[in-house]
Amino acid sequence: MPRSRNFPPPKVSRKYMTPNDMRIIKELCTPAYIYLIISILAIVIAMFQNAGKTKSYTFCGYKMNVENTGLVFLFKGIIIVFWTIVLDSLCKNGFTQISWLLLALPFIGFLCALVTMSSREGFREGGANMGVNGTNADEPVDPDLDPDPDPDPDPDPDPDPDPPPATVTQGFRNRRVRRHF
Repeated sequence: MPRSRNFPPPKVSRKYMTPNDMRIIKELCTPAYIYLIISILAIVIAMFQNAGKTKSYTFCGYKMNVENTGLVFLFKGIIIVFWTIVLDSLCKNGFTQISWLLLALPFIGFLCALVTMSSREGFREGGANMGVNGTNADEPVDPDLDPDPDPDPDPDPDPDPDPPPATVTQGFRNRRVRRHF
């Protein structure tokens, strides 16, 4: 049966980007383009970290149980498209500085958090696992333990006033040199 003239021909879906699509990306303002590139790189990294996983989403060491990781990536894609359009619209309507500020806000926030944490805690060796007073935060703390145990329960009341000189090992020949400190 021939088609009626009232119906338009069916639309054919495109599998690849056309030059028209590339033109849209090239016409983005600089903040929107930078955001798009950074976001695409973040999604590619997240895809490599989550390859083969369908029920858990992992990113930068954080793990979360999800119904479907594909939906997470779909949601991320929608957010990226939304913010790219917002940043580009701001630029094209004369609010380029606001667009740059919105692009820089996550980096400024991260820098402020890093400075705040380092000024409060400081950087210590093994910082992620360090608990109170340099103890390992992963091990359970026994409240019955003495926080400051005496290493020498029977100290010598008269320590030697003239200790022997220290011995320093030097070089690969293990030559001993006596030095007084």
